[in-house]
Amino acid sequence: MAALVVDNSARCLELRRQLGATAWFVLEELVVHAVPDSDGRLRTQVSTRELSSRLALNKDTVTRALAKLRVCGTIATVPRGGSAGASVFTISVPVGLVRAERVAAVEVAERRGKTRVPKEQTQSIAQLSLLT
Repeated sequence: MAALVVDNSARCLELRRQLGATAWFVLEELVVHAVPDSDGRLRTQVSTRELSSRLALNKDTVTRALAKLRVCGTIATVPRGGSAGASVFTISVPVGLVRAERVAAVEVAERRGKTRVPKEQTQSIAQLSLLT
């Protein structure tokens, strides 16, 4: 499973503050479930209802968060010729936010029922995850 890692870059932290918790949470969900297309851009296809169900948020709340992400230029909707249903989004991952496979030590700790990760593995980067 993929995870998001945030470094301490000022641009990424400022974007997180600007977006707010809900829009950042929606961005996490989009990035974690996205796949690279032939041009190397991340794409995901999901409906607002499906996204709201996954995140246990109101559909209108998710719609507002998606609008905020569009305004910030973090996501763009791919035109689909007027068909209803799931939207296809391209995602511009902000500088300082890295999509990576989960750190093995975290997975091992989770399997053992422990939540503590050795300090030396968490000093240089902070894993951003509202839900695991």
